[in-house]
Amino acid sequence: PNFLWDEIYLTASYLHSMTTTKSLNGKTPAELWTKRKPNLSHLRKIGCQSFVL
Repeated sequence: PNFLWDEIYLTASYLHSMTTTKSLNGKTPAELWTKRKPNLSHLRKIGCQSFVL
């Protein structure tokens, strides 16, 4: 849906900073900034079913 494009753009930007790159010798930008590997266990597929409590 069109109303989610802002959120999708922000998510793509977040994922880009959490992805390893060859130019950083296999490290992520976030890892260089925080000195630890990012935890991505909280990520879910866009469009997956979720519940609001």
